[in-house]
Amino acid sequence: MSRWSGSLGPLFLMLVCPGFGMAMVHVSKNLAGDWGSLWSSIRSEGLLSHITSIWPSCTNPRALYLIFGFMAFEAFLTKVVPGKRFEATRTAMGNVPVYQANGMACYIITLFSLLLSKELGVCNPSEVYDLFPEIVSSLNVISLLLCLWMLIQGYYFPSTTDSGTNGSVIVDYYWGVDLYPKLATFDIKMMTNCR
Repeated sequence: MSRWSGSLGPLFLMLVCPGFGMAMVHVSKNLAGDWGSLWSSIRSEGLLSHITSIWPSCTNPRALYLIFGFMAFEAFLTKVVPGKRFEATRTAMGNVPVYQANGMACYIITLFSLLLSKELGVCNPSEVYDLFPEIVSSLNVISLLLCLWMLIQGYYFPSTTDSGTNGSVIVDYYWGVDLYPKLATFDIKMMTNCR
């Protein structure tokens, strides 16, 4: 089996999922859930032409403000909200990831903060619906860039000794190189998966 054969699945997912995600948002928001209309447009315009025409800007300032504001708020909560110390399973290289078990408290604070920000006029939650295509577009780009950063970090300055290559840049990009990647003191997996 060649190195490329193990890379085809991840490559397919990395190329198809962003466009499929944008198509789902477009069908839900603009076509009242009618996938037949989407299919007709793709047949008449061509796949790439149609995806390009429905893909919203990934640099909408308000969408980016909402995304990065939420990320900063959750990162802040992760560090300041008290929680019990939790030690994960020891890794093969002898590392023991340590977490602060404050997820439920952060979730409740987030919900109350959302309600409070609506009452104070700081943020209107309906903006997320209105800007959902732009938010998804931005998140597609942000996630691809974050994975690129984690690939470079894993190759050149891994967070722990639990790192290593799969022998294919495509698989490494998709699967990851660092088992517990960190950005400064923030555990990237915990922030992206749990917050």
